[in-house]
Amino acid sequence: GKGFVGCHLVGTQDVNVGTKDTHINFGECLDDIDWNEADTHCGRADLCIVMGTSMSLRHITHFPFMAKKTVIINLQATPDDKKCDLRLWATCDSIMEGVLDRLSLPLPATPKWRPMHPVPVAMLGKRGIDQR
Repeated sequence: GKGFVGCHLVGTQDVNVGTKDTHINFGECLDDIDWNEADTHCGRADLCIVMGTSMSLRHITHFPFMAKKTVIINLQATPDDKKCDLRLWATCDSIMEGVLDRLSLPLPATPKWRPMHPVPVAMLGKRGIDQR
């Protein structure tokens, strides 16, 4: 594809013209496409790792438990702590750093901050953000 610069947009996902908001806020629900994909993939998964969430949105928290095994990584208690196969009381960063270390993989560099919503690349300089 053209990428962010070719499409004149900046965001978190490089698909045609911008980003897709996958964050579920209170009072929101997954659209039919995402619901069906979550249902399919979670049902096929050997392992689902739930990281850094209170699991408070009860209408979607059943998905991780459709996998054969479920791990929850979070500092605070969740309503599903007793349902999971492994519960880790830790930060997500510390767990992932350990996983990368055990796999002998380097820790990727922290990406440069970019605006949450797609912004024309030409506007970045006007906002004091490096366009590279």
